[in-house]
Amino acid sequence: MDSEEVVEWRALTVALMDELLTEIRFRNQDMKQLTMSKMLQNATWVMGRELAFKRDPSGNPPLKIVADNKSGTLF
Repeated sequence: MDSEEVVEWRALTVALMDELLTEIRFRNQDMKQLTMSKMLQNATWVMGRELAFKRDPSGNPPLKIVADNKSGTLF
């Protein structure tokens, strides 16, 4: 979880999501109260799982990350 690639991946994701959140709030007045945490949960995890399932109905994750299961989640 602390590899340079994962840290950079997470930082880039947050930076892009921050820009996207600003754009969503600007374009849709009903979404002014949308928080980053809600967007991260729904837009990255839920949608990511749905898109991954469409590509591979077996349910296997598209990326394999070795973890010790002690560190918690990646994001």
